[in-house]
Amino acid sequence: MHPHQKPPGTLRLGDKWLKFVGEGAANTIWAVHFVEDSGGDTFTRDLRPLCQGYLLRILKALSDGSDSHFTAKDQLAFFENTVLPAFGNQRSLFVDQKLVHLRQDVIDECNLLLTQMDENQKASTQDQPLPHPHLPSRTRKFVGTRVGPAGWHMLTEDMRPRGPLERFAEIKPKWLAQSPAAPSTALLCRNCAVATQRFTEAPEGQKPSKSDPAKYGCPLRLVAGPGPAPENHITHNGNGLPAQNGNGNGNHVSNGHAEKNGTNGSKKKDDDDWKAHAERIFRGQDPRDSHFLFWSIRQHHLLPHLRNLQNRLAGPGCADAFWASSRDDPDPDLLLSMTLRDCSLFFRYEARPHGALRMLDFKLADLDRKVAAKVPRWQDTERQLVEGGWYEGKQKQAQAGSGEMFLPRCYLREVQEAGSEPDFDAIPVDMTKLKDVSSLGLP
Repeated sequence: MHPHQKPPGTLRLGDKWLKFVGEGAANTIWAVHFVEDSGGDTFTRDLRPLCQGYLLRILKALSDGSDSHFTAKDQLAFFENTVLPAFGNQRSLFVDQKLVHLRQDVIDECNLLLTQMDENQKASTQDQPLPHPHLPSRTRKFVGTRVGPAGWHMLTEDMRPRGPLERFAEIKPKWLAQSPAAPSTALLCRNCAVATQRFTEAPEGQKPSKSDPAKYGCPLRLVAGPGPAPENHITHNGNGLPAQNGNGNGNHVSNGHAEKNGTNGSKKKDDDDWKAHAERIFRGQDPRDSHFLFWSIRQHHLLPHLRNLQNRLAGPGCADAFWASSRDDPDPDLLLSMTLRDCSLFFRYEARPHGALRMLDFKLADLDRKVAAKVPRWQDTERQLVEGGWYEGKQKQAQAGSGEMFLPRCYLREVQEAGSEPDFDAIPVDMTKLKDVSSLGLP
């Protein structure tokens, strides 16, 4: 269905309808479309201008241990008073958010659509026709959850493509530094250990493809290890002109081939390696787009700064504070670090004439305050990883009757196999270069 196409039947909201965009554990995301460009009742007239360029982010109904225990006002205050100052109060690094007051009929409409999507999910698992083909099927783990109550919720900036040439990508940077609970003998970072555990323990036929060790992209490579040489990749500045690399070579890629005006860069093996890692991290994107996105984000200091914050708040060396934290007496640094480990990174970029790519903007999102009720769950996960040998690649494969486990291409593992020690020290960061706007296509 076209994004602006009205759903079949009579519109239950009269002069507007909702289109499902996505959901997480604590929120659902919706686009609001209006029948007319003006008019309507007072609520519609007030809502229409607020939704220009924004999506509804509606809290799910309360459940034990859910971050939706915090109201939209709580979450906005947490962002303003805690998250934003940690990034030098640079608002351009984050999707914009604002409060919106929603009536009960909007909440009821969301819940009806979620119910119909649940029915689609049930039908799809039984190989039956979808009862509501104009709607998607719901992700299994979210089936049964609902939104509400009416009242204050959030509007969040819409980062989806705004024209036929624009493209969108999203990743979760996750744990950019090692877990404080990981043993000193760990071969895998926390991300790769969890992915290996989930894939190995899942029954045959139900193994999550995104956790497949053969395809999993280690997030540590976003901030560590050798990156692509400038002359081996594409970038265009805000004027659409080829950007200059450190050697003054104006290089761009057209139709997937690098055109070089300078000397040859990295060895072919190094070039192939970073491209393979980029394709794993940006899985689902066209390979050339993956290379471009990986190269682009490494030109900015945002992710190294995010890694430093995670490291300082609850990284290696903070094990005592991690294990001492509890639901009743949580370590505030641990709670903030888990917020920073669960954020999303959105990219807007475009395909230029002759196949060149240009980064338009990138922003962090989903920086929600975490509830202390999750502390025991986090600690239990770490116990399983440590006691099960997942950090060290020593999981009990004999029980499955298989040989040695295939491990992800984790950055930590490759560093140690090369005879070096992983470096968890702070990465030098220039706070004025968290986002270098001179390289972006911003207006």
